[in-house]
Amino acid sequence: MNNMLYKIIPSSSHLEIRFNNDDTQCQFHIFHRSEHVTLFNMPKCASTSLNDYFEFLCQQLMQGHKTLLFLREPYGRLKSAFRMRCQNELAPNNFSSTIEKYYEFLQGKPIPYAHYNDMIHFIPQHSFIDSVDIEFDYTGRIENLQHSIDQLNNTFNIKKYKVKHMNKNKLNKKQNDQFEKEYQKHIEENKTFYTNFLEKDVRLYDIQN
Repeated sequence: MNNMLYKIIPSSSHLEIRFNNDDTQCQFHIFHRSEHVTLFNMPKCASTSLNDYFEFLCQQLMQGHKTLLFLREPYGRLKSAFRMRCQNELAPNNFSSTIEKYYEFLQGKPIPYAHYNDMIHFIPQHSFIDSVDIEFDYTGRIENLQHSIDQLNNTFNIKKYKVKHMNKNKLNKKQNDQFEKEYQKHIEENKTFYTNFLEKDVRLYDIQN
């Protein structure tokens, strides 16, 4: 996504995302902050599951204040964003039109306000991080979320927590097979665009390896 398509304005507890250089309308994304924990959650990075973990942390006796960040493998996150849109805009046996619509938004086609919340899920992770002045005490990956949380809880000296995996894929097998076919075809046809689009996110993710 071209950075001219959006700007992110941080505040103490949320981000305002504005598209199309339109300062009259914006979409909000709230990150989680309490006395002892700031969890900088990002869209399509297990934010629903991490919200439950944050609520668990708020009930524990902790010392000091910790800032936590969880990243997602960039291509997996992009695929999840496209799948979510196809799932929510279900077209009989055909997802290519939905994929193409959001691809056109990523390339610069004006985004209707009704789709502002949808497009938050496509904004690269590094753009969210670059918009705030936060030093993170811990950065983990959602692909091994239980392991990361076990490490954190051991460091915090608090009880164990079982990750609740939420917002699972709701497409049935036939729909999912169709999505996979059309998504892979789309990615192959536009490989150069997505390589450039995700370049900074790939570097950011690899640093945490």
